[in-house]
Amino acid sequence: MINDVAAPRLKEALATINGNMSRQVSRKRITEEQKQAGLKLISTVETYDGLSDCDLVIEAATEKEEIKRKIFTELCPSLKPETLVRSNTSSISITAARRRDRPAGEVHRHPFHEPVR
Repeated sequence: MINDVAAPRLKEALATINGNMSRQVSRKRITEEQKQAGLKLISTVETYDGLSDCDLVIEAATEKEEIKRKIFTELCPSLKPETLVRSNTSSISITAARRRDRPAGEVHRHPFHEPVR
């Protein structure tokens, strides 16, 4: 599931994914059938409420702490308590930006770095 603040960006995201998968088909890394099956698994939502059933949410907004803080503040109330929330940030302290009312086991982290505890 993909969410963005602007609906046109959702269409752009799907077009990019389609293009990347088409390249994989042309390189014979996946079949056309695998590509089509993969694309069917991707959906878009324009509101945070549309993410309410997700088990994992990865935030990937611009590298501005105030924007990430706003996203977490608006996003988290729509999620299940057990939903894991992650960030792809590489330059912002997630300890500062994260919501403090998430469950005790919740951590926000860059996918390639160790979790902040």
